[in-house]
Amino acid sequence: HRPDMVLWSGSSLDDVRVAVEVELTVKAPRRLQAICRAWARCRRVSGVLYLVTPQVRGPLERAIAAVGAQHAIAVLDLGAVLDASSASLGGHAGDERTIPEHP
Repeated sequence: HRPDMVLWSGSSLDDVRVAVEVELTVKAPRRLQAICRAWARCRRVSGVLYLVTPQVRGPLERAIAAVGAQHAIAVLDLGAVLDASSASLGGHAGDERTIPEHP
């Protein structure tokens, strides 16, 4: 399984790497558990950040708990992240495409 994106600090193989997954649709419980189990065991990343829609959050959090992956996986609401990023760019909530003008 490959992440949607990897964030890392530094340039050596020992630096922190965080896999980022954007999950928009609900997957079957066994599949979610298998993916979460694999992420929890993965030594190539320090952890995983899931950005999820409201309908995905519950099934994903149940899968994380079922395989004991709470130490490796964090879950954030995608809408909240988009709202926060839009606000920091000077845009309006829900307007992800707003780019600030430079003086």
